[in-house]
Amino acid sequence: MCFSKNMHQQTSVDINKIKILTWNVEGYMTKNNDEGCKNKLNVSYVNRILQKHDIICMNETWTNVNTEKDIHLSDFTPFCSSRGQRNKKAYRDSGGVAILVRDNMLRFVSRQPNVYEDAIWLKLDKTLFGTTKDIYLGNIYLPPERSSSNITSDQDKYDLIEREIQLFLNKGSVLICGDLNSRTGTKLDHIPFDSRDTFINLPPSYLPDSDTIKKRCNLDSTVNNYGKKLLDICIGNALQIINGRTCGDFFGNFTCLKYNGNSVVDYNIISKDAGDIVSSFEVLPLFDLSDHKPLSLELYVKDRPQPTIQPDIPLSEAPGKFIFDIESKRKFIDTLLLPTTQQRFQLFKDKRYVTNVEDVENATKDFTCIILDVARTSARFIKPKIRKKISKPWFDSNCFNARKNFLFYKDLYSKYPHKRSIRETFYSYARFYRKLKRKSENAFTEDILRSLKDQQDSHSGNFWNSFYDLLYIVLG
Repeated sequence: MCFSKNMHQQTSVDINKIKILTWNVEGYMTKNNDEGCKNKLNVSYVNRILQKHDIICMNETWTNVNTEKDIHLSDFTPFCSSRGQRNKKAYRDSGGVAILVRDNMLRFVSRQPNVYEDAIWLKLDKTLFGTTKDIYLGNIYLPPERSSSNITSDQDKYDLIEREIQLFLNKGSVLICGDLNSRTGTKLDHIPFDSRDTFINLPPSYLPDSDTIKKRCNLDSTVNNYGKKLLDICIGNALQIINGRTCGDFFGNFTCLKYNGNSVVDYNIISKDAGDIVSSFEVLPLFDLSDHKPLSLELYVKDRPQPTIQPDIPLSEAPGKFIFDIESKRKFIDTLLLPTTQQRFQLFKDKRYVTNVEDVENATKDFTCIILDVARTSARFIKPKIRKKISKPWFDSNCFNARKNFLFYKDLYSKYPHKRSIRETFYSYARFYRKLKRKSENAFTEDILRSLKDQQDSHSGNFWNSFYDLLYIVLG
């Protein structure tokens, strides 16, 4: 990615990079996914995307001080921030942000204090990027302009954010990620025809905006009040929006797709003096767990932290098991006492094994072979059964077909988000799919409860089969 045509170009082909993902999850927990897993981060297709990134910035986690500890992802360490006490009329928590950092990067990361509750700031050490300044990463969520949290608040949230940005700009460069609910259209985020005029006494630290800055594109042409404030902050603090002017997103793709329209409200923004570290930026396909698309940012680093890799230990397949009864036990003892078996034990004892890893493995293998040969002639051997994945019993063919249609129009909507007919069809299938799943599960549960009631005195096999089906639904 280059903001200007004459910016520094990387010459090496094999360059180390890290990836940062930004996603408004609209609640990290879900009850309506097909895998029975309540944590959105553990849904298989989401987890595959997350594991390809090194830093994950999440907005609207909908957590509080007690529930934020449940945010976890394998090989990542979470940093969380939640709002205070929930409004008495609210049926769930709101807001909340989190940053998950891959464990092998923790030595380059330190959390910074901040005032605004829906923000987290981390310092990324300059040694990671090989730059002269540290990078201060801010994961920020701004509620919509007409949100109740803005109406009841005494302070302008954008003023709080700008103060924090200026604080960290005095220490290094800034990288902002998050859902800012700001629609900026294609208005400029820099001063056009800016230069260091000799007739104006500018401070030495002032960096004029270059005339070669790449034009920013945006499929969302709307500009709201928050968008104007964001543009003012960018101009006043030498920040530039990455969306719409970067390799991977030259058109400024929509980041939020809702039933009543599409918008660009999720951003990655970086200091002008740190633009060289940006490699690419991409708006990823829509997940069905949120109306917001994830954003993937790729940065150049000097030396990519390598994960601690455990040595590969070759493991054999499960050997199965031997079934011993009274007769097989007697036969096993008789076989051990046979002269041929005793001779094999004697050869094993006479063989010299050196006390190193290789000889210990050989000694174990030789002794195991003797015991297994004796057991095969004495007892019945059963091969291990391969466990098949159990699907949800209530997820019938109707649900399968509804999911198929839903996924088809989800992909189509991601490709053509500006077409109103496709958007309306997508949300129609999404509502139908959610209602059908709920209806099928409720009907299946009622059938099981009715069956249990009819067979409660018999305690037959059918009773326990129905009981375990119900237990599976309850425990997921």
